[in-house]
Amino acid sequence: MSQRVKVSITAVKDLEKLVEFLEKNGANIAEFFRTMNAGKPFVFHLDTSYYSQHKQELEKLCEYQEEKAEAQSSYGLTAIMLTDALIVLLISSYFVDGLELKNVLSDLFSSSALVWSLTAIAKILLSLLIYLGFFELLHTTPVGYLFGIRFWTEGNLKVLLAFMLLPIAGIILAGSPLGKPFKIFGIFLFIFFLVASLSGVLINHYRVRLEKV
Repeated sequence: MSQRVKVSITAVKDLEKLVEFLEKNGANIAEFFRTMNAGKPFVFHLDTSYYSQHKQELEKLCEYQEEKAEAQSSYGLTAIMLTDALIVLLISSYFVDGLELKNVLSDLFSSSALVWSLTAIAKILLSLLIYLGFFELLHTTPVGYLFGIRFWTEGNLKVLLAFMLLPIAGIILAGSPLGKPFKIFGIFLFIFFLVASLSGVLINHYRVRLEKV
């Protein structure tokens, strides 16, 4: 993996051309406007060689600070996401079970398979809500918040969230009472998550980075 430079934009000189530059380099434009409107620096990362070639161009578009980005570990990212998955699943299961959703659904539907499916969907949706809340407010996950680790993603946040839900969906399906095909699919989702995460696809392709705050 090539070395990267952390760029923190503090002021804008040419908004239109700066947005074009950021889009070309895969930065999250919605996050750019949200961060700058809040009066905070917008942070994104560039390959060192690309930064060297376009440094003068960037200086004409904005005021910024640069620093060497920390090396990223796919093992560390995977460990955090796995721990997050277990914690978030426990929280969502606690609320779903506490509301006795399964009993309520059993009174409405005679099919145990349908009741289980709706309960499982409720847990996944609640997990998604928890992740969204943490990312929107704190730019991190529950585990990241506990250990002072911030998630930077210059790619599509929806992709990252979907990826983080894979182990949760896998665990739920692996315990499915609907038969072996669902159990096998759940195990497949979990293994797919592990292989893809450990291979560094989130770091290299979707530019997810972790930083201590």
